[in-house]
Amino acid sequence: MFKRSARSALAVSAALALSFTAACGGGGGEAADDGTYPVGVALALTGDQASLGKDFAVFVEYGIADANEQYAGDDIQLDLKMEDNGAAAEKGVSTFNKLATVEEVPIVFTGWSSVVNAMAPMAEDLGVAVVNAGANAPELEDASPLLANFYTLASVEASKFATYVHDEMGFNDAAVIYVTNPTGEGGAKVWRDSWEDAGGKVAAFEGVAPAATDVSSTVTKVLDSDPEVVHVYTTSTEGGAVIKALRDQGFDGQITSYNAVVGDSAVRSEAGRAADGIVYSTVKVFDREDPKVAEIIERFKADQGRDPVALSYCISFYDSMFLYAEVVKNLKADGKEVTGENIIEAMKSGTFTVPFQGEIDFKDNLTQEGDVQVLKINDAGAPVAEDEPVIILE
Repeated sequence: MFKRSARSALAVSAALALSFTAACGGGGGEAADDGTYPVGVALALTGDQASLGKDFAVFVEYGIADANEQYAGDDIQLDLKMEDNGAAAEKGVSTFNKLATVEEVPIVFTGWSSVVNAMAPMAEDLGVAVVNAGANAPELEDASPLLANFYTLASVEASKFATYVHDEMGFNDAAVIYVTNPTGEGGAKVWRDSWEDAGGKVAAFEGVAPAATDVSSTVTKVLDSDPEVVHVYTTSTEGGAVIKALRDQGFDGQITSYNAVVGDSAVRSEAGRAADGIVYSTVKVFDREDPKVAEIIERFKADQGRDPVALSYCISFYDSMFLYAEVVKNLKADGKEVTGENIIEAMKSGTFTVPFQGEIDFKDNLTQEGDVQVLKINDAGAPVAEDEPVIILE
């Protein structure tokens, strides 16, 4: 049974409204006398991605509370240091610098491709491990010797999904609308190249600016190519506008996307019934039939009064706290200090078990390659957890 976080829902909400640091003692790469180990987390707590980041932060809090209970007997207590990255590269850099030099954490968990990409070159200079728990740009593989990708990259997810849509759903003529930032550009290119490798034709490949609300001209240009399927590879901010514009302009073909867009309830609310029928991909980080999944959703609903957004990302951030506890346990057993370099070496050489994803193996390239799940939205007004599972692509 999952236990409720020690913080009340009110305290969590108040803390997440600000750029906050949840400090419990300890610091640096070594444990304090009471066995605490600092862990940095950088999430979008403000800005246009805050609806995602604040939910991820709640799951981090759950992960910290549950991991500290589980590993208490190993004299391991994680000390959370959380900061706002604003889902922006420049803010991510300053956040990383603060966590590394002021809070003296040996590891930072974060998300958003532009943020991870900006932090990566700093990791080696500062000797702090960066773990991507919620970004999928393909160029993040090998971006830094101190970067580990805990979340499966688009080089796996987008490739498998594009091939499935072509081969199994039977479409041939596609268009792609993407956001012009590292998240959209990298993933959309993988989707396009994989579609063409499968034998399909990409008649239009068009970008929209980050946070764009008027996308009508781009959608018109795309629909002039007469596609059977339009793949939306944006972030959640632009996603609702793109999906709504597609239907408003009369497109009655198949819309496809991925979890970072249509896993956000705000996108569904903006798009309305236009989101019905969308088929999308998500990294499979949990089994929907697992009672623990229903339990943690209910835990969140009891605290926040609604369902969480982008559940696969939420679960990834929850599991990431257990990953860190496992790595610390491994290093303690080997008599090694908990430093950024030692954390990465441990990840390279071992496997670790976390609650929802099970056994984690980063391989030599420090990138986890998970399965991909395909889902369908039958009712955009229903909770994300009620989307129809279609297939798991191994």
